Amino acid sequence: MAFDPARTFWIANDWYWRIAENIATLTPETAAHDVARPLLHRCALLCELDVEAPGLVVTLAEQRTAIALTSNVSDRVALGHLISDLNRILTSADLELAFAIVVLRRYELCGTLLDVAELDRLYGDPRLLAPTTPRSRTASSTSRGASA
Repeated sequence: MAFDPARTFWIANDWYWRIAENIATLTPETAAHDVARPLLHRCALLCELDVEAPGLVVTLAEQRTAIALTSNVSDRVALGHLISDLNRILTSADLELAFAIVVLRRYELCGTLLDVAELDRLYGDPRLLAPTTPRSRTASSTSRGASA
């Protein structure tokens, strides 16, 4: 599995272990810094990302979309929801692009920007960490129930 280096970034190694150990540490700040900003940067679109507890706000083409981070779940689940929500923003902007988190080698995660067709070919591949289903990319809501 090879990805365009201009559309890919390495995710800090400790995220692999957070996911493997099934812990819940994702905060709006770490979601923005470690995942969302690097992924949105790969789009080469004029978009803004703000941290607004309990989640993030993405502004793309003057459309502000709130993403509430899922609470009380493992980092794997929370990251999956975050990637799905970011993909819904791309879909609503009529972009044929999608984000994914993949395990390229043992203990190594990367985030990548793909064409929708590329992502569709990856479904079912054990190296695809998020999103987990095609439906999650196109569902209508971007807000998740977050409890304090």
